[in-house]
Amino acid sequence: MEFNVKIVGVGGQGVITLGRMLSEAGIYAGHNVVMSEIHGLAQRGGSVSVNVRFGELISPIPEAGSIDVVLGLEPLEALRNLGHVRDGILYIIGLEKMVPVTLSVKGMEYPDTGKILSEISSRNTLIPVDPDSFITMTSDRKMINSVVAGVFCGSDIFDIQKEDFQLAIKTMFPEKTVARNIEYFEKGFDFAREYMKKYNIVVD
Repeated sequence: MEFNVKIVGVGGQGVITLGRMLSEAGIYAGHNVVMSEIHGLAQRGGSVSVNVRFGELISPIPEAGSIDVVLGLEPLEALRNLGHVRDGILYIIGLEKMVPVTLSVKGMEYPDTGKILSEISSRNTLIPVDPDSFITMTSDRKMINSVVAGVFCGSDIFDIQKEDFQLAIKTMFPEKTVARNIEYFEKGFDFAREYMKKYNIVVD
């Protein structure tokens, strides 16, 4: 069996950390995991993407059309990848806008977020994640990746349990931030369960 997750965002959002979180949790769950990173202009707010692959694999790069889930920490970056994945998959998208360097350099305006989400949801299953609903402290904004990890786990789209993610968080993060990251993860998990029940969303 093969399962592929693509994580996208801009530099500074914790895209690579989220990739490591999924990878570590997958290992704890007993899966073979391969992770690859594309940094781009990460240090200047440029595009960053990570592929996390589960299964008996050789290549770290998934074939075109084989992505099963997109985790977008930034809406426009999620949209930019729409043409590189097949339709009918799950998109989990953090709604915090961070203007990519490609737009600011060219003096282009950021598209309307509602239109971005509408275009994605017209072809896929979408779970939008509003950071303001979970995180109020400015110092905790980067922990949105733990929220998104919780939403991924709570969607039940792949066989990685809460306990596996909790172990990954305890392994990866400094002791002083472990409790908060687990708290945000569990908030994301509960949100996914409630959202999917409310909108009658079922993922395969």
